[in-house]
Amino acid sequence: MRFPRRPPSAGCNARAARVREELGWIGGRIELVGEGLVFADDPEHYRRRLERQGSATVDVVTRATRAWLGQPTFVLEVEGTGAR
Repeated sequence: MRFPRRPPSAGCNARAARVREELGWIGGRIELVGEGLVFADDPEHYRRRLERQGSATVDVVTRATRAWLGQPTFVLEVEGTGAR
């Protein structure tokens, strides 16, 4: 393995952080594989999810949005005395 001679630029780091955030890669690939294994019984689940998200059309997103936003909401208000 060869290491770069110079550290990555601030722009490169910002792009990498944006990609990690968009893909939900907070804890890295191990977290994604583990999540897929636990919840979908498939360690490659994250790849199919990314493919499905990447191929979504405007129509599909619009229908999903209407389905989610059309559901009744639940509001829980918690009032306290402020004392600890």
